[in-house]
Amino acid sequence: MPPPMPVDIPPVESPLPPGGCIPPASLRAGSPVDTTAAPWLPEVPTRPLYRPRLFFRTDIPLRWYIPLMGAFSLIPSLILSFALAQTGLLTEDTRPKFEGPPILVFLGMIILSPVIETLLMAAILWAGSFLTGNKTRLAVASAVIWGVLHSLAAPAWGITVAWPFFVFSCVYLGWRDRSVGRALLVAMALHAFHNVLPAVVYLIGAYAGWI
Repeated sequence: MPPPMPVDIPPVESPLPPGGCIPPASLRAGSPVDTTAAPWLPEVPTRPLYRPRLFFRTDIPLRWYIPLMGAFSLIPSLILSFALAQTGLLTEDTRPKFEGPPILVFLGMIILSPVIETLLMAAILWAGSFLTGNKTRLAVASAVIWGVLHSLAAPAWGITVAWPFFVFSCVYLGWRDRSVGRALLVAMALHAFHNVLPAVVYLIGAYAGWI
């Protein structure tokens, strides 16, 4: 019986990296590792600037969306106002002064102010869109601008309105993707909802002699 003929078996390339060890899971995904030096590692996607997705959503019914966003804008602002009052930065002398009949001030806070300030906010965000397309950066810039503008009337007031205008700007930018007109109406409604409680407190205080 003749001996078996030798068979040449081509070498099989190992799927393992050099050294024969599989990288730990922390290095295989989600870790900022240079993949050019280790081609077996998957590419790590670049993470964009954090964006508060809830503020940009447009799939929530407006009957729930307006109160929800109103709570997000109003509650932190009230907490900040209370903190500033406790530190002495927000006092009777430093709070904003409203001139005119209380009922007209009340109507201005819930009707006139939301309409005018939303239109100006939309113009600011439109101009800022030429500098950056990132919605979060635009909303932050808008909040800073409105905080500075309100600080011209009362310094502490500008601190308390910066956060609400960040929320208003996010809401406008989120709805602007659907239509500018709808974005304006939703942002105006949210701004008016936000102002209702302060306006009612002002009206009661004005007629009761507290303010």
